[in-house]
Amino acid sequence: MKKRWKHQLGFGLIWGSLMTVFTLLYSIKEVSLQAQLASPIFCFKAIAHFLIGIFIIGYIGWKEISRQNPQ
Repeated sequence: MKKRWKHQLGFGLIWGSLMTVFTLLYSIKEVSLQAQLASPIFCFKAIAHFLIGIFIIGYIGWKEISRQNPQ
């Protein structure tokens, strides 16, 4: 696996996990945690966070690293 994809996956999975947890905690006053986890909207949001984290946030991070360290 290329170094770029390792970076994007690592960074994107961390970002997606944090955003999913923060979204759950933000909505916990309105809807219980169990109800949030059981809803299909939660699954859609979690998948969207991970995909955005890997393909957009991870790519931007990789571009920034490659710009700072030209070879």
